[in-house]
Amino acid sequence: EVTQKKLKSKKYQPMLKGRTHENCQKINRIKARSLVYKILKFLVSGGLAAATEYGVFALMQAAELSLFFAQTSSFLCGFVVSFSMNRQWVFKSKGQMRKQLIQYGALASVNLVLTNVLMNVFVYTMHINNLVAKIIMMAMVAVWNYVIFSKLIFGHTKAEEAKTKKPAK
Repeated sequence: EVTQKKLKSKKYQPMLKGRTHENCQKINRIKARSLVYKILKFLVSGGLAAATEYGVFALMQAAELSLFFAQTSSFLCGFVVSFSMNRQWVFKSKGQMRKQLIQYGALASVNLVLTNVLMNVFVYTMHINNLVAKIIMMAMVAVWNYVIFSKLIFGHTKAEEAKTKKPAK
């Protein structure tokens, strides 16, 4: 939420016209729209990554390749699409790509282990169809990934923001 102190900053000055309370409400609405837009972009990029992952998985299953190989290979294909789109389009990150790739890779590794374990539970223990189980897994991963991406991997720390700000003239 925007406070009176933040309203006095140069960032919000161009938006200020009228009473202070109305200004706070206006800026909060702008921030809310921005968050909704970012979530929509995350869903679109996730949808493209998911379509890539699911398509590769379905093709490999149709070719009767092992569940583990199909799951792992399709996951890695989705990883490449997801990292690229989230870094460049959704979060517009200017942070260190190498560091982010390592963090993203670590999260992907955890996701890969969890999804392989849960896929086996769903398919072999609960007798859920392979393709349905895959959709369930992908939905679960999407929810926890958004939180982790936005807060830990592509989130801007105050130190990073200070480095990228241009000095006032």
